[in-house]
Amino acid sequence: MLHGARKIFAALLGGVVLTFLVYSNFGAINTREQEYSQHFKQHYIVFSSNCKIPKFEAFHKPEAKYFRVSKRKTCPSNIDFTHQKDNKLLVNMTGLKIFCNGTVKHCEYSDIIRVDDNHIKYSTPTKFHGDINVTSEFIRVKCFCSNKQRLYKNFHAFMQPRNNSNSSRLKIQNSPRHYHANMLNVVMIGVDSLSRLNSHRQLSNTRKFLLNELHGVELYGYNKIADNTFFNVLALLFGKYDYEIGWTLKSTKKFDEYDQILNKFRQKRYKTMYIEDASDMPVFSYVRQGFNQLPTDYYFRPMSMAIFKESGVLSRDKMCVRGRLYQDFIFNYIYDFIKLYKSEKHFVFNFNSYPSHNLLNAAGRIDYVLRDFFAKLHSEHLLNDTLLVLFADHGMRHGKFRETLMGKLEERLPMMYIVPPKWLQVKFPKLWQNLQENSKKLTTPFDVHEMLLNAFDIDNFERKLSEIDLNARGINLFAPIPENRTCEAATIKPHWCTCQRIEQLSINDTTVRKIATLIVAHLNKILQPEKKKCATLKLHDIKAAGIRHTNDKMMLRRTCKNHYRLETCKMRTVHTGVGRIHHLTVTTIPGFSVFEASVNYNTTKNSIKMEGDISRINLYGNQSICISRLDLKKYCYCK
Repeated sequence: MLHGARKIFAALLGGVVLTFLVYSNFGAINTREQEYSQHFKQHYIVFSSNCKIPKFEAFHKPEAKYFRVSKRKTCPSNIDFTHQKDNKLLVNMTGLKIFCNGTVKHCEYSDIIRVDDNHIKYSTPTKFHGDINVTSEFIRVKCFCSNKQRLYKNFHAFMQPRNNSNSSRLKIQNSPRHYHANMLNVVMIGVDSLSRLNSHRQLSNTRKFLLNELHGVELYGYNKIADNTFFNVLALLFGKYDYEIGWTLKSTKKFDEYDQILNKFRQKRYKTMYIEDASDMPVFSYVRQGFNQLPTDYYFRPMSMAIFKESGVLSRDKMCVRGRLYQDFIFNYIYDFIKLYKSEKHFVFNFNSYPSHNLLNAAGRIDYVLRDFFAKLHSEHLLNDTLLVLFADHGMRHGKFRETLMGKLEERLPMMYIVPPKWLQVKFPKLWQNLQENSKKLTTPFDVHEMLLNAFDIDNFERKLSEIDLNARGINLFAPIPENRTCEAATIKPHWCTCQRIEQLSINDTTVRKIATLIVAHLNKILQPEKKKCATLKLHDIKAAGIRHTNDKMMLRRTCKNHYRLETCKMRTVHTGVGRIHHLTVTTIPGFSVFEASVNYNTTKNSIKMEGDISRINLYGNQSICISRLDLKKYCYCK
């Protein structure tokens, strides 16, 4: 009897021990699962159920040979003899006499007057012989030497207060002007061709200031939606694709006639400014329709055209306006605007092309300029009620670095920093939390557009947070973007989507060669309107080929030789659907042009469907100088 009891006790004890071991082991496995997940997450900048964007370090070693950090640009300091203080033009007559090698005959200034977006004129000159008050906004200064052999020229921009200059077609809110307590100012500063990672390399000081001093948020998964500047800025300001607003290169409608955010801010009685540095490649006026009436209260284009057209003023690299750094010139003008209207709501859109357009390692020339500009606004409390946005249109689109996987991703992932006023974190903690969480999700220019639309009334937005359509294409960045968001949901074409891994294929694969031939045939079809001027392209070689899986459902599957040793584990992407896009990089002749295309291949019909634009990833320079059609230039090789 006693012996039987002992057996029963031993069995029960064994069961308890076994149960303990099983549950302990289960807990250990769960812990290891979390470790695995965290381990592999660190290899991605976005790691969600439907979007996994690979992580690269800014100076990733295999590609580090392409990078160098440019130094601060300096301009000659002893060639400017006219300066400005507030609205007074100051003249260094002593310096001018030395410049003239004798006496100064006289100086004069003329107003720069906008005719339309492509033409300016000058007013009758006003002569002066010393310091003078100026009531004009933009002026050209000339000083004549007695010997007639030398001529001094310069340009100055003065911030002149004005009443609302909105056109009559805009429905302006009735006076008296009334602002809600939580209406935000908006200041948008853009830099051409700068990826998120390249901002780490080239704008490191600016980035540190925005993140550490101003507590800004960096969007890691900010994905461009189209090829070049125009289409990505259009999405920011218009919230739509070009075909959705009915725009084509042949359209006669001016851009101020469309429904867009510049008009919306003016209707809310904001003081507004639009300012670009590049006269020869402005976003909306470069072989496009431009604006009919002034798009904003303050519009810099007449000045940029004057500077560009005047010989001997703009430096060869387009960085200096005589002795002043061009970006200093621009940021001082923006500062004067913000300071003048610090008690009124204001909106600024600025885009800088010259420091970095088609240049991988040049944006560093304005790093300290940007940092100092933001620091000045901050120290004078001019950002207290401002939503600050530092952005880019896309990364580097051309060159040897662009042909690498890292370069491919960087082109599609431009920089985007969002800096709300500090009080927003305290007053609206949920909005702040959403913004921070969205930094590691897939986002687009359409989301930024929605955020800007809600700058008018943050209070009202928070109250209606639960009513937001989280399945919409554009989602306010202060709202919770779904964790399972896909490129399809965000309407990012497969060609531009960074969420899916590309499985490499052999360039000698029969199907790959068929697709490459069809891509070149498609290029020649595109070029048909200019076939008399452009050569027929032929396939030279295939540089790379792969399959991009586009189905929404993706997961990572782990296989381990030893489940208790992390280093023995490998991860592979498993696609639960069948959607597959072929992604090819090909070279054509004549010209050795390098193109990148994403296509849907129909094996039955031996045909392809393009999934987005065909990218030209090496510079075409003057190869297409014989044609003027902007949409065909990257494809054409002149006969």
